[in-house]
Amino acid sequence: MMTNAQENPKELRLPVDPEPTSLRLIVLTAFLVGLVLGIWLSDIIFRWGSCSLLGFGVGVAFGVVVMLITEKILRPIWKSNRWVRVTQNEIAFLQGDRVKRAINPMQQVNVTQWRFTIKRRSRAEKGWYVVAIALEQDDIYLPVYTLISPERFEAMDTAGQYEELTIRREDVLKKSAEGDDMRLAGMQRQLYIAETARGIDGVEMLPDDYDTLLRWLKDHFYRWMP
Repeated sequence: MMTNAQENPKELRLPVDPEPTSLRLIVLTAFLVGLVLGIWLSDIIFRWGSCSLLGFGVGVAFGVVVMLITEKILRPIWKSNRWVRVTQNEIAFLQGDRVKRAINPMQQVNVTQWRFTIKRRSRAEKGWYVVAIALEQDDIYLPVYTLISPERFEAMDTAGQYEELTIRREDVLKKSAEGDDMRLAGMQRQLYIAETARGIDGVEMLPDDYDTLLRWLKDHFYRWMP
């Protein structure tokens, strides 16, 4: 199994954010620069005018090429500076070496595991799953998630522990805007709270790193880890 873990018997350190926000912003900037440059070059060469649809089409194509080249060059070397660190005394989200949030695994930790299907293709294929776990202690949430195919999910030994989140955030917001008090019951309420925490400040891992995290938690904290 390929993993980016930095692991020893006393500490597990896993990188998060496989596609950092800063990288996405640079790639988007590269596309916009390429778009403008393409329109400008097409106007110089073909004299179509800066408002020409043909010139705009050339600009889009040029922008896509610049974007792909930029992404290909930067992706292997542009790494996130965020981590999850697990020790016997602390589970923490790190920014560099600075602890952002942490819980004490020697005390009781509440665990929520859930999944939902990706409805629109983005960085993952439509139909793939967001698979997540949230560790909560004293209202501090540490949500971690990964993106995997349905086939890989079904092959997981712990697949049966993941409840499916069936209520969407858009539905809750719509009901609230209409003045309709939407009362979520039982497990769906718990999953929605955990998903809200994931949406605010959850961290993404590669699937192999996510598997490593679960294995480490089970091996070291079987008192509260399902």
